[in-house]
Amino acid sequence: MRALAFLALMASPAYAQQPPCAPYEDVSKALADKYGEAVMERGLSQAGVMVEWWGNSATGTWTILTITAAGVACIVQAGELFETLPVGADA
Repeated sequence: MRALAFLALMASPAYAQQPPCAPYEDVSKALADKYGEAVMERGLSQAGVMVEWWGNSATGTWTILTITAAGVACIVQAGELFETLPVGADA
């Protein structure tokens, strides 16, 4: 139920002003269940924040999350036309 409330927040006008944040388990479940996305890449920023790139290569949707040490995930960007490039490929 919390995952549905989180997805409703993503569609609200407030999303344009401040990224939606929720417990990581709720965000990850919503991305997997609603968009069929999975973690494609992950890295730790110099500020100590985990960054994850989620994607669905079949539909082309993608989402970038930041995750705090406390387990709070925020969606910072999302879009379409996701594709996996071979290592060393020119953009």
